[in-house]
Order: sequence, then C-alpha cells, then structure tokens
Amino acid sequence: MIRKILPLLALLLWGTTLRAQVPVPARIEAEAFTASSGLTAGGTSDEAGDYEMGWINDGHWLDYSVNVHAPGLYKVHFRVANGFSDDARLKLLDAGGAVLAQLDVPRTGGMSSWKTVPMLVSLPAGTQTLRVFIEKGIFSLNWLDVLHELKTLPGKVEAEAFDRA
Repeated sequence: MIRKILPLLALLLWGTTLRAQVPVPARIEAEAFTASSGLTAGGTSDEAGDYEMGWINDGHWLDYSVNVHAPGLYKVHFRVANGFSDDARLKLLDAGGAVLAQLDVPRTGGMSSWKTVPMLVSLPAGTQTLRVFIEKGIFSLNWLDVLHELKTLPGKVEAEAFDRA
C-alpha cells in the first residue's frame, strides 16, 4: 500500500513521480525512466503493458537506474514496435557514455505490432545508470527485460536459478 502512496504523494508535492532503483534481474517498464530527452509515455496497444514510449527516434534517450546483484553476462529483451525503419538501431550505454551493446531493431509490421528482441550485455555489479540511446530510426518501446546472468558451461547450474517458471 505504501508503495502506491509514495509516488502519488511525490506527484502532488513536487510534480514528479519517484523513480526507484530497479534490482536486476527485472522487467523495467519503458516509462520507469529516471531521465529522458523530453519523451513522454502514452497508452500502448501491446498486451504486455499499460504504457509505451512511442515514436522515439534519432538522438532520443532514456536513463534507467538499476542495481545489478552480480556481475556477468545478461540477456536483455526489448519489446518494440517498428513500422517504418529498415535500419533502426539502439545502443545500451553506461553512465560514462561507453557502448555496452547495440541492437538492430527489426521492422515488426506496424507501430501497433510488437516483437521482443534480445541482446547480450556484460554488466558490472552495483548501482548504475543504463541509457537506452536511439541511434537511428523511429519505433516504440514498451519494456526491457533484464534476465539473470548467463552461466558458462561446463559448470554448476542451480535448479532454482531459473529466469521464468
């Protein structure tokens, strides 16, 4: 209950919402950014979320504050809708602007047609800012799903270390 009251209180008092650090692994809704290049959220046509960051394009960016529990290689899924751009691309940057990974965003059949696209990224442990930077193209983003670090095999994989069940 208190988690619902705090953002409302912040909105009334300061005109903004509170954006907490997201413990990784987690699904991060696109509208849960801590800073952006002037983008606003709107309702989505996707069944997998309430809001989207729509019609983002060249040079736009979104920052997300995360707390990575363990360093390693993570699989990040981006939920995108791309109806126009054959050469759309986004980059995942660290707080210093270094490129962690880049993703070519495929056409999905329309701005209301959604697809989940994966990328691999190596993340250090600890609190950090991840920036989703739109290098080129026009598309919409609903969420990003940062999954457990991938284990190198051979090695021990615990049964309870699954991403989804």
